[in-house]
Amino acid sequence: MSIKITNSDFIQKTMKLDGEKWRFADRPYIFPIVNSKFKRTLLLASRQVEKSTTLAGILLSKACINANQSFLYTAPTFKQSGVFSRKKVDEVFETSPLLKKAFYPGHKGFRVEEKRLKNHATMYFRSAYHDADAIRGITSNSSLFDEIQDMLPEVIPVIEACSQKKLDAQFFYAGTPKTYDNTIHLKWEQSTQCEWHVKCMHCGHYNNLGIDNVLLDKPGIWCSKCQRDIDPLYGCWIEAKQTDMGGFRLPYLIIPKQYLD
Repeated sequence: MSIKITNSDFIQKTMKLDGEKWRFADRPYIFPIVNSKFKRTLLLASRQVEKSTTLAGILLSKACINANQSFLYTAPTFKQSGVFSRKKVDEVFETSPLLKKAFYPGHKGFRVEEKRLKNHATMYFRSAYHDADAIRGITSNSSLFDEIQDMLPEVIPVIEACSQKKLDAQFFYAGTPKTYDNTIHLKWEQSTQCEWHVKCMHCGHYNNLGIDNVLLDKPGIWCSKCQRDIDPLYGCWIEAKQTDMGGFRLPYLIIPKQYLD
C-alpha cells in the first residue's frame, strides 16, 4: 500500500526558510491550508502574514511530489511574478541542500518564467492584469493566483481554463483586500469563510481575532471578554457556511505571538 506524503510533511522534511528548517509548530493554522482538499482554496490575508511564502510552499511541494505535471503561478504584474520566482522559489532551492540535490536541475533549467525540475515537473510564472494573453497555451495541473484583488474578475476564468482538462486540478487564490468591492471579496462571499478562533485559557471564551483583541496601552493580544492575554497558538478554524471553496481569513494577529508588538 502506497502512502501519499502531505504537502506540509514534504515542506518540513526538505525545505529551509531564511536558513532555518521550515517548521509549522507555531503556525497550526497553516496545516488545513497547505494540505487543502478543496478544489478551490482562498486566502483572505492581511499584510505581513506570510501569504506569498505559504503559496510558495504549496507550489514547491506539489511540483516536487507530482512528477511530470505542470503548475501555474499568476500575479497581476510581471514584476510581482518575477520577485516571487526569484525570492520565494529560487532561494528556497539554493538554501535547502536536500531539496536542491533531489530536484534542482541547475541554473539552465531555472528561468524566471519557467522552471523544470529533475522529476520533469514544470512551474510557470506569469502575469495577468487586464488580460490573460501571456498565459494562453499553457496547460497546468493546478493554478495559484496571488494578489487577486488587483486582477479583473473576468481574467480568472480564462486562467482557470488552463486546467479544464485536469479532473483533479486545484486552485489557490490569495490576496489582501483594499476595498469591499473587488475580486477577492467576490471569492470570499462564495467560500466557507473560515475564521481562526482563539480560546482564552483564563475564561474559556473563543475570540475571533480582530480589533477587540487589541488594547491601546498594552502590546500583545487580549481576550475580548476578560481582557487577559491569549495566544494564537491555541486556536481552531470555524467555518461560517459549507461550500465547495475553502476560505481562510489570515489577520495579522494570527502570526506567532513572539512577533507581535
